[in-house]
Amino acid sequence: MALSANARRILRIALSGDDNALMEVEDSLSDPRAALKEITVSLSADQIKSGFSSPIDTKIPLPGAEKAISFEGALIKFTSNSTPFTSEFFTFSTGNATATQAKSASGSEGTILDSDIDAFVRVVPLQRGTTQLVQNELLFITVDSDSAVGDGTAIISITYKIVSL
Repeated sequence: MALSANARRILRIALSGDDNALMEVEDSLSDPRAALKEITVSLSADQIKSGFSSPIDTKIPLPGAEKAISFEGALIKFTSNSTPFTSEFFTFSTGNATATQAKSASGSEGTILDSDIDAFVRVVPLQRGTTQLVQNELLFITVDSDSAVGDGTAIISITYKIVSL
């Protein structure tokens, strides 16, 4: 029997060994990768220079009421050209969240914007409690600070999914 992409099942889980205390969990029977989506954003030097004070829209549509955009990863192709930026890394945040979902650097490792070397960087979601999803808000790319100099460009392929809150 073939299942549709939206097939779902209900799992009944007994709590603490008590058959009278059941918890129902809805689970998708479809391929978990099917929910993943991808979008590619090309950034100019001017967008990167002002990317702190003017967050860059990823063009992912609003997810809708009681839903959020969950950043699942990104690939960044950075072309440095001749003049490095004074900013160091990209961040990925949802709307007015107080914490980012991901950043392209960890401490002093992985900074790419302040380098004169071309880079290809994989970004994974932050795995800490301060990562924040915000209902029905857009996902933005920012940099850690505005830069007066820099002439590099970036192509960022973002993998994301829409989650229910």
